Amino acid sequence: MSTLNEVQFFREMPQKHAVAVNIQHWQLRHQIQCPTRNDECVYATQHSVDSYNTETKRTTSLLAELAFKPVTIAASFEYIAAAGQRGQVVACELGSDESPVQIAAGRNCTNGLCVFDHHGQPRLLSCSNDKTIKVYSLPKLDLLHTIGFPEPVNYAAVSPDGRKMVAVGDGEDAYLYDISAGGEFTRTATLEAGRDAGFSCAWDRTSQRFAVATQDNHVRVWDVRDLAQPVAEIITTNELRTAANAPRSVKFSLTGPDLLLFSEHMRKFHVVDARTFNDRQVIQVSDPAAMVHICGVCLSPDAKTIFAATKVWIPRSNDSGEDDREKDEVTVELKNDLEIRGTLVSVDQFLNIKLDDIGIVNETKYPHMMSVKNCFIRGSVVRYVSLPAQSVDTALLQDAARREAQAGR
Repeated sequence: MSTLNEVQFFREMPQKHAVAVNIQHWQLRHQIQCPTRNDECVYATQHSVDSYNTETKRTTSLLAELAFKPVTIAASFEYIAAAGQRGQVVACELGSDESPVQIAAGRNCTNGLCVFDHHGQPRLLSCSNDKTIKVYSLPKLDLLHTIGFPEPVNYAAVSPDGRKMVAVGDGEDAYLYDISAGGEFTRTATLEAGRDAGFSCAWDRTSQRFAVATQDNHVRVWDVRDLAQPVAEIITTNELRTAANAPRSVKFSLTGPDLLLFSEHMRKFHVVDARTFNDRQVIQVSDPAAMVHICGVCLSPDAKTIFAATKVWIPRSNDSGEDDREKDEVTVELKNDLEIRGTLVSVDQFLNIKLDDIGIVNETKYPHMMSVKNCFIRGSVVRYVSLPAQSVDTALLQDAARREAQAGR
């Protein structure tokens, strides 16, 4: 269902607040939450997680001086958690005087977090590139269960009644689980979610329908009472499968009007009538040509306000003259087939590359590399360098090619 009636659920003239929300992984966009107050959001910024009150304009640090930059956060049921690219997970109870608890949940990137209630006991799901979901107690982060998957897991969501879980990852499937009273997870269905990886999923208030956002530019909704086919298929505003239009974060309203909210990779987010899936509003947060990335979206508890965090990734210099650009994650494939993923520190005219916070794509084949944190790669051994799509300024390249062609006439 890609042709929907255009309606207006929300005013399109937003209140803008100068809050620095950061993206640490180009595909993971769960950097903002609105857990308790209609006028307050929680967000990730550099080495901390802060809250911001839109009425008082006051910022409060919730998780301060972290040893990592959060790639994803979760906040619900009076708890907040954040995770990093090297398996770090930290959590605490909101308003508590107790110090946050931090653990190392492996060495792989933690892609998604979900705080949920299990029969009155708070729990945390941690979705990892190591092909597992780990279930922890809160606030102590004791490991309770480990659930294995055939591919890296990008996100998982638990239904409001605490009885079901849906998870998505780097494959084309979505996985549906039942959660027993004793806390056991049993897979009940494997659904063909799309033609590309899934990066977000969510449940509606009834715990009967769930949505999955996949990188093939679709959001699909299923009803657990009949899983034969989706009850709705919503396409983003561009039918071409480009990263800029991929849906990254999807949410249902849990109070107020029945709404489905999802963001695109850049510039836009959508509000859909979740009763019929026939009406939607597409909200443009920037000029179509601007490199504005959506860090995440969420609804306030009363579903009357949308919080949308954005970031412009444009290289610039600070007052000291130092480069203040966002560090990019790249993958370097060597001529011996070794693939190294890490944060790009520098590259020179000979393609000599320095990387920090590195990880190996195939760790089972190269276990001796798992302990290495940074490296220098000589350009003569490089076969390919894979860059995130948002790191390539196509407009600048086109302009340079145009000038070169005109100069050669």
